[in-house]
Amino acid sequence: MIETLTIEGFRRFEQYRLEGIRRVNLLVGRNNCGKSTVLEAVRLLASSFDTDVLNDVCTRRGEVVTVPGENGDRRLPVLAHLFHGHELVAGACFHIKSVNERHELKVAMLDAHGDEVVDQSIRDRRAEFAQLVGQLPRLLAQVVVDKQECPKRAVPVTQEGGFSPGLAGRSRAPLANVRLVTPEVLLPKAMGTMWDHVVTASRKARVVKPLSDLVPGIDDLHFSLRHLAVDHRDLGGVEVHVAGEDKFLPLGNFGEGLYRLLALSLSIAATDEDGTLLIDEIDTGLHYSIMEDLWRLVIHQAVAHDIQVFATTHSRDCLDGLARLCRNEPQHAANVSVQKLDRGLRKAVALDASDVIIAAEQDIEVRG
Repeated sequence: MIETLTIEGFRRFEQYRLEGIRRVNLLVGRNNCGKSTVLEAVRLLASSFDTDVLNDVCTRRGEVVTVPGENGDRRLPVLAHLFHGHELVAGACFHIKSVNERHELKVAMLDAHGDEVVDQSIRDRRAEFAQLVGQLPRLLAQVVVDKQECPKRAVPVTQEGGFSPGLAGRSRAPLANVRLVTPEVLLPKAMGTMWDHVVTASRKARVVKPLSDLVPGIDDLHFSLRHLAVDHRDLGGVEVHVAGEDKFLPLGNFGEGLYRLLALSLSIAATDEDGTLLIDEIDTGLHYSIMEDLWRLVIHQAVAHDIQVFATTHSRDCLDGLARLCRNEPQHAANVSVQKLDRGLRKAVALDASDVIIAAEQDIEVRG
């Protein structure tokens, strides 16, 4: 589990540090303070720089370039924006590491034709890359994961700064151990995919039990793939069974809030043990009255199944709900931290549960 996080040369952070990280961590701060960047840093570290994850990180921000190739134009992710200053040159480097450097990721740019590139597999990869995109690579991104150099996973980079994930190899970390929760998981088909994974892994109870805590009597859940909607505003295809009823009822009967909590519960259950769950804007679409229930679900499931959670919010209601839970059920307090990010600092302000409770009781603003 990550206990501290040091970020150097990554995106907006020339140098930044988070301490006092717990099982469940809420990132707060003003817009453009770096909350999403911290989520990305954790995601890349936890996935051992898996190139599918790297591809998704870049494309989500629109960081792509179109290059011509023998088989037509290709849209490639651009590495430059991952580096502080957005400059992709030989010698550029970013470094992400956790406590005592037990887990770390270091990516350094090398001249693709320099003396440092001596491994024959890299030379072969240069030719393969040239055939694919119609040009020789200008640079190579040399990857170090947990102090182990991975020359065969060096990422060839085009003149425009794009890279081809298919030529970069795969990480050693199973991706079910690193899961990002964004508004896309609210799409019924995405939830159906997670449900298949949960059922296959015999984790159905992990989803049904939290829902029954919120709506007493719920004892089963069903996804009808034929009727799953493609728009999150349409809740069709998801049904629940309530004790005493003779048939399944549409989830929409219970309101959109329960639907969103189902998406969150599914995301947690679909994350493998000793995994990392990243939740962007955890409170989106939820009424303030169920914020305490939200945090109870997240903390209980994270502790029970050895999952570390990093979430972001802009909502005061979300913070107040966390404070209420920690005050009313103090057994959860030791597993919680709030990390306040500030553009003018090089270190996040770590708040434990007692700080959050005091802030809520005395109406102290902690979001920035």
